Formats: sequence, C-alpha cells, structure tokens
Amino acid sequence: MKLGTLLPSRVPYKSYQVVGFAEGTNTIFVNISTEIFTVDLKSKKVRKVSERQGDLFDLILPYTSIYTPKV
Repeated sequence: MKLGTLLPSRVPYKSYQVVGFAEGTNTIFVNISTEIFTVDLKSKKVRKVSERQGDLFDLILPYTSIYTPKV
C-alpha cells in the first residue's frame, strides 16, 4: 500500500512518520508536519486526530469499547 496516496494533499509535506498503531484495529497514526492522522488500513479512511500546539502534540490514547447486550 502506498501510504502517501492516502494522506491529505491540503497538508504540504515532504515526508511523513508513522508514530503509532492501535493493536487489533488495523489503524496507524501518522505525523505530517504539524498534524497527526489515523489511517485505517482496511478501509483506507484517513482522519485528523491532533494538531501540534507549539512544540508539543496533544496526548492520544487509542481505545476500543466492547458492548455486551443483556441476555
């Protein structure tokens, strides 16, 4: 998969860096310039999740929820 073709073209960048993943969800976190995006490797959907403020990014804690219906 060519990751560069999935990333938003509105954000100017020369390179990108994979900075994390969410285990079991096929999702990676990509740092581009001053923003962090999630990329769902299965659906190929990209979503902005954080933007740098000064020298620091917001803390990102990926999680999944589990719903158990009453029996």
